[in-house]
Amino acid sequence: MTSTFNLSAPVQNLLDQFQKEMAPKQIILQEKESQFPATMLDPEESQMILTKTGDIELFVPNPRFANFIVAHELMHLQQEGRQSVQISYVKQNNPQFSQFLDQIGQELRNIVVHQAMHQQLLELGVLDDDVQQAIQKLIDEKLPVDDSTTSALVIAMKAIQLADTFTFVGSVDQWQEKFAKSMKVAAELWQLVTTANLTTNRQVRALIDQLINYFAEYFDKFGLQVPSLADNLLLKPVLSERQLKLSVRQLFQLWRQPNAATTYLVKGIQDEQAISLIEIPKDEQQEAAMLAIYDLSVQAFLDKFALNYAPRDLPVFPEDEQ
Repeated sequence: MTSTFNLSAPVQNLLDQFQKEMAPKQIILQEKESQFPATMLDPEESQMILTKTGDIELFVPNPRFANFIVAHELMHLQQEGRQSVQISYVKQNNPQFSQFLDQIGQELRNIVVHQAMHQQLLELGVLDDDVQQAIQKLIDEKLPVDDSTTSALVIAMKAIQLADTFTFVGSVDQWQEKFAKSMKVAAELWQLVTTANLTTNRQVRALIDQLINYFAEYFDKFGLQVPSLADNLLLKPVLSERQLKLSVRQLFQLWRQPNAATTYLVKGIQDEQAISLIEIPKDEQQEAAMLAIYDLSVQAFLDKFALNYAPRDLPVFPEDEQ
């Protein structure tokens, strides 16, 4: 389908490629009113919705930046369409804790995925000065300034937003004074991000895990009473063909959830990061039955509990296969 937006040739070609692959379904570009002035751009304001007919509606909040918005969303669609690393969370009794886990998990993953797509966005020509200035202006005018009352938790969440912004505009020196506390944390995150190779699922997951561990230590340092990220963020495992043939006991441990009769948390032995929740009926929890689960091959275990994984060495984007 030909969009009503004046897209550049590289972005239109990318859109045409998706249209061809999806036919007879379509990607339909829809203009949507932005909540921000025309001179500002929030990369996360755009969205895609799967319609009842199987088409995808891609909403463009600010036509001025249509090239960036469309390319950015298509890159996400391309990545999501592969067997990629995903993150979810364990639902909490306190809805605010659930919201916190959902937000920090998705935003940490976004930092990594955005950095992984950065070079391709450059090659598509969509990270031009206008786009970068509009993204930067949003932070300049909408993100509250750090002061003596800014809490450690707020600093952490602002730092995540800043680090994600860096993936589009680079580190901004003039924010050092305005967001002094948050920028200190953001700079440490950025150091981790920019020194990582992000070509394969394995590398993407490793960096997400690093960022999770960073904030686990940060929250502990400041005595923040938040749910354990290692136990409550569920980071999809990345596995090789060889690892699928190993026994469960070689890669994972099962921990019964507190106050739950049949719910178990699956955690990686090496990184101690949760990957999923599973249900084991009471009559299968006797020692012999549990040992039998540990004796299963990883592939059989995944099949038994309908768990997904990401192929370890699969490139994050098709372009990385070349």
